[in-house]
Amino acid sequence: PLDFSVLKLTKVCLSSQNRATQKMIVNVSEIPKEESIKETAILHWKKNSYSRYNEFTVFVYLPDMNTNESAYGIFEFDQKGNITYSLIKESSLYDTKWEKN
Repeated sequence: PLDFSVLKLTKVCLSSQNRATQKMIVNVSEIPKEESIKETAILHWKKNSYSRYNEFTVFVYLPDMNTNESAYGIFEFDQKGNITYSLIKESSLYDTKWEKN
């Protein structure tokens, strides 16, 4: 897994839903492989026991990306820690130092 830092946890607790999201910045000097990002998100879910949420989504950013913009990686977990949705979004690198020429 990659070294990372996390930003504020956002909880969405409604009577019919119990969800949370977490933004994460991976500390890398080059664009990591999708599998490395995925392993890092899984490790984060396991270490913090997010099973209390029906749905938990990790938004992964590379260094110096604007965390108010679209994430590079998105991983959604169910209550058992299974990934139910994953996406690496190359277009989020547009107009960043990570943009491929």
